Amino acid sequence: MALRIIEGGLSKSLDFSLGSAKAYSGYWRVNRSSRDIFELAFLLKALRKVACHIGHNVRPVTWRGMSVLSQDSIVLNPNDISGVYPVPFEKIDIMVGRVVREAFGDIEWSAWIKKCVFEKATLPFYKAGEFLKAIVDCGEDIFISELIKSTVWAHYLSCYLDKTSCFKSNAQQGVSNYAVSPAPLSLSQVWRDKAIGRDVPDDIHINYYLALDKLLNYAGDIKKLVKLDKVAVRRNERVKLYMRLWYDIMPVIMEWDDIISDDRGAESSSKALLIPDFEELDNDDITEDDNEEKEGLPPELAEQVQSLLEDREKDLTKQVAVVIEDPEASSMSTVFVNAVAVSNLMPDKKQVKRLQKIFQEQESLIRRKKIKRVKRCLEQGNLDHKRLFRAPLDGKIFKQKDISFTDFTWEIAIVSDASASMGNAGGMGNSWGVAEQSFLTLAEAAKKFKNRLDIYGYHEKEGRCELVRLYRKHKLYTVYPSGKTPSGQAILAAAILMNSRKKKKMIIHITDGAANCGIKVDMGMKYCMEKNIELFTIGCGCNKQTRDFLQQKYPDGTLYLMKNIHGLAAGLESLFKKKLLC
Repeated sequence: MALRIIEGGLSKSLDFSLGSAKAYSGYWRVNRSSRDIFELAFLLKALRKVACHIGHNVRPVTWRGMSVLSQDSIVLNPNDISGVYPVPFEKIDIMVGRVVREAFGDIEWSAWIKKCVFEKATLPFYKAGEFLKAIVDCGEDIFISELIKSTVWAHYLSCYLDKTSCFKSNAQQGVSNYAVSPAPLSLSQVWRDKAIGRDVPDDIHINYYLALDKLLNYAGDIKKLVKLDKVAVRRNERVKLYMRLWYDIMPVIMEWDDIISDDRGAESSSKALLIPDFEELDNDDITEDDNEEKEGLPPELAEQVQSLLEDREKDLTKQVAVVIEDPEASSMSTVFVNAVAVSNLMPDKKQVKRLQKIFQEQESLIRRKKIKRVKRCLEQGNLDHKRLFRAPLDGKIFKQKDISFTDFTWEIAIVSDASASMGNAGGMGNSWGVAEQSFLTLAEAAKKFKNRLDIYGYHEKEGRCELVRLYRKHKLYTVYPSGKTPSGQAILAAAILMNSRKKKKMIIHITDGAANCGIKVDMGMKYCMEKNIELFTIGCGCNKQTRDFLQQKYPDGTLYLMKNIHGLAAGLESLFKKKLLC
């Protein structure tokens, strides 16, 4: 079977075969390349499409080395498929299986369940945490296997579980770790494999039997939970079931003398059964260089792969859905786009000067805060005569002056309502025009200073939330106000986009009304609080009902109410004085 690929203007013919009738990815994967950059980009894009087919509230898929927010992503190890390009279909099946496992775990709230179980469970003995984690992980494998058993995803999950099985890995090496007392991973995987009908070892230690009998009794109960209608009910019931399972199995484990009395033996047994990587090592000794290679894509390669994947429109639906803890929340699709129409307004010169004065005072304050300090106990530098008596002891008689570094600058995001109500006519034109001039004035004033400034407009369009970037490359763009007001959705999306290393972050939300679609504002506020992002809201021209609503939602000191949109510039100036000059 041959595939013809057009790549960089050149036509290439690549011969490949399925290699195995079980390699399902060979039937649908078309975009392939013999160059690592293109193949990594094509494969990642294909895996992301798989995640999209499974559901919206699935974490984004990325290669290790491309993202620092590993807890918010499904991070795959590129070393698992490195060496041969195009990547063989059997390895792709395993990769898809990993994405399937993680994706359905996101949909069914596996991470939330694990967190709840660990918060409630009692851990009375050494290694109890490892046993509990392994049991819950494999319990979720049983649940997900039952959930997707009649779908094509079951094949991919089976490939992944087969490759990462401790038993199979050790059997290939002629080693049996099941003839000794169970380690956390071996016990839980034997339970999982028996529960889903996979092959299990025969020569297992006697300690397995009673524990497995109890675990298998619960496997049927786990499978029955698949029939419950709502995700929220299924997740809550699994937490209760895992708690009952743990308190039932814990006394059995505590009777194993080698687990309780010999900590070192248990530790070595557990370490011997860690899940192996897909690529088999040539020898058992892993050097420091090997560990460095496991870190993922080199920065230059990661940047090149990322550039191939970037599109004009960025879908934030997954990132937003991942951080929403309420499965019943009325979330909507969220996209991030760049505005294309340049603003034709002029800044308010007087307001520019007043804002520049605030930024100048901020820089003066920063210079005063960067005080020179003396580091103690250094082994080189200038002689400190006050510590010469220490010379015979340790030689630390030197001092060195250094400027203690603290990032006092801010990352500021203006998130403005650009719904249809902002296009209503006012005394000096429509509300959006007045707001747009205020943004242009702020952008002009902030040009020469070190704070990072982002300006977004948001509205609902065709049933989804659009977060539009209005300020880029020192130019202000505009958008036509339309649609409803998904405030909570936009605040959360803007907070997710705040990924710089600045310690001080602030979102200024500007609106003329309450949110009327998307998630509740409370969820955006909670996420900002968790990420140490200060959130302020400026209400412009709100009616009494909206003012009362905003005052109930926002804590004291975080809400500014203006009589009309013409007070927006003064409100921004007042807020910057309060926060930047403190």
